[in-house]
Order: sequence, then structure tokens, then C-alpha cells
Amino acid sequence: MYLKELVISSHSEIIRKIDFNLGANLIIDETIGKSDVETGNNIGKTTVLALIDYCLGGDSEQIYIDPETKKEVEFVKSYLIRREVSITLTLIENLEEKDSKEIIIKRNFLQRNKKSYVY
Repeated sequence: MYLKELVISSHSEIIRKIDFNLGANLIIDETIGKSDVETGNNIGKTTVLALIDYCLGGDSEQIYIDPETKKEVEFVKSYLIRREVSITLTLIENLEEKDSKEIIIKRNFLQRNKKSYVY
């Protein structure tokens, strides 16, 4: 199975969609900064990996716990819950065939009876 796409959405709005290609997939910072030193950080490389892991059964805390301070980033957690953000990961058997078998995994960050995990 290959990663086909990762979609971050809220209700009917797509916040971010990332398409994957066969081979190496790079996350590149295209921000035009004041200097080369100012680019490359905080563009979402680690977050993309954490969201993929979350869809595959990982813990939601990895998305809103700061790895350095080990403290909850409240504005991130409240945004995910308040906006009812969901993450959809599409896996595909063969990226080169249009009618290849797909598996779609969708998770959100809500609690108890509003929590969803669709496979």
C-alpha cells in the first residue's frame, strides 16, 4: 500500500490537501524570507508525519503536545475540537493504476460519542 493523499478538513471545508506521488515526496518551504536562515522551520514536516501516524492508530496528543516542553498547546487542541477538524488518509494499492484498491481512514479529535474512526 502507498500513501495517496492526506486531507485536513472541517465540516465541508478543506483546510489542507497533500497529494503523494510514487517515489520520494518532499515538503519544501517556499516562503520568501529575509534570509535563508529564516526558512525551513515550522512549515509542518513533523505535523504531517504525526497526522499520518494518528490516522494509523496513534495518539491524538502527539498533535497538540509540544515535544520540547511536554505541555499541551491549548490553542491547537481547542482549534481541532471547536472546528471539528478531521484527518482523512487515503492509501492505495498501486499509485500507477487508476482503478487500484483504496483504503480510506478518517479520524477526528472529538470526545466520546462524537469521536469518529472510520476505516
